[in-house]
This record gives sequence, C-alpha cells and structure tokens, in this order.
Amino acid sequence: NADVSEKDVIARFLNTATFGVTAAEIEAFKGPVTKKSAADWIQEQMDEPATSHREFLRKRSNARLISQRVQYTPDHPCDAGSRWRSYTFSRNDGYNYWNKLKIGLEGDGPYVITLGGHARTTVTEFPWAREKHPVFDQSRGYDFCDRPEEWINGTVKMRVKTCESLKNPPIYFDTSATILPNPVVPLPAIGDGLEVIDTHMKATGQEFILVNGLDD
Repeated sequence: NADVSEKDVIARFLNTATFGVTAAEIEAFKGPVTKKSAADWIQEQMDEPATSHREFLRKRSNARLISQRVQYTPDHPCDAGSRWRSYTFSRNDGYNYWNKLKIGLEGDGPYVITLGGHARTTVTEFPWAREKHPVFDQSRGYDFCDRPEEWINGTVKMRVKTCESLKNPPIYFDTSATILPNPVVPLPAIGDGLEVIDTHMKATGQEFILVNGLDD
C-alpha cells in the first residue's frame, strides 16, 4: 500500500466535513487528525457565526421576476440591481397560457408598438420579417403564436390569420411620436452605471444591470 501523508489524511477529513476543502484550510488544520483534533475543529466551526446560503445567492444573482409571488416581490425598476433590456418583446410576453396581452400599433408615423395597451417602442414601419405580409389592422390587437426570441431582430410570431413573423425591434422612443409613455426614463451609459450582463448569450450587449438607482 502507498504511504498516506499527514496532509492527505487532513484533506480527506476536511473533504468529508465541508463542501470542498482548500489548500489554505489544510495548512491551517492543527496537528494530525485524531478524535480530539477532529472534535475541536468541528466545535470551532459550530462556534462561527451562522451564514446563509440563500443570502449569499440573492446578493449575487438577479433572476427575472415579472410579477409578485407569495415568496418574494420584485424591486422597483429604478432600484439598484434592476434588470433592463434593449429588445422590445421578451419570452414571457409570448407565454399565452396565462398572459393574454395583445400586440397593438398606434399613430400614423412614427408608430408606437404597444402590448396590452402600454407603449413598448416606436418604429417608422412595422417590423415584418418578410416583404410579403398582411396589413396591420390598427383597430385591433394580435396574439403571440410563440415565445419571442430575446434579441434585436429575433423572430416574433404573431397570429393574424396564420402565424406571421416579425423582427423583435429595439426599444427606442421617438419624441415626435404622438403617443409615448410618461415618463420615459433615460438610462446611464454602459460602464457609467449600467453594466452588460449577457456577454455569454446570443444577444450579447442587449441585457443590463442598473448598478446605481435612478431618481424617479
């Protein structure tokens, strides 16, 4: 049998007693592993102030939350740590099992694209994906056929008679449009209070975290 060093024995003990041992913890362990040294180490851990894995996770994550739940409530959009995006429609917008919001179009140019009656963006023309497309009837609203692709120019399926494709437009509010949300909140520049968070996603540079809060 191969000789087992004292450091190997300490590492084995700490691996069984923790979520993963580090070299520094092995070096800091006092003496060889005996019943007494093991009991002393465990008592030292029990004497440490309690920590919360949930608290650790919540400080370092910001999952999407579009409505209030029994367990938690979303922060105000102007609070530090809030999430923002640069494309108009999200996957949750197209989740029609519970969300029956309809896509609308208002104005006579620039046009305001709405969802559930709320302005989402302005466009000079409706962003159909194909040259041959139906006419958008501004007197009615349209349902999603599927969940939108979450990036600028991603595919959005909208039900006219059949499912028609349009391009997910960027969020932009033309001040000459007759119908705009009030107020329109300007965001800081990227790197100056707004940080990109989707660098490993297909839509790189289109989702952001607001580092500092906004005065609303």
